[in-house]
Amino acid sequence: MPRSVRRGPFAIENDAQVDATVSIGFAAFPFVTSAPRAVSWGQVIAIADRALYMAKEAGRNACVGLVATSTLDVERLCEELGKSIDDAIRGGDVDAVRPVRVLS
Repeated sequence: MPRSVRRGPFAIENDAQVDATVSIGFAAFPFVTSAPRAVSWGQVIAIADRALYMAKEAGRNACVGLVATSTLDVERLCEELGKSIDDAIRGGDVDAVRPVRVLS
């Protein structure tokens, strides 16, 4: 898909054209495999949404994933997520998969 987007511009109605970019954010569900009910489906959607905005902040045409660290403290993670996803990232319980340029 990303290479096909790069081949734009795309024709739209009235012979107009538009360029497009791709930004992807993702998170797995369950977010914590050792405690599958610790993070709700809604929280994982919010985590993926934050990852999407991180991809856009990286300059678009990027992919960012947020994943639970292997050393996470589940109770602390839940407490941090109650405040903000950024708190969980700063707290070291969530890692951003390094933004990767999908298109160069």
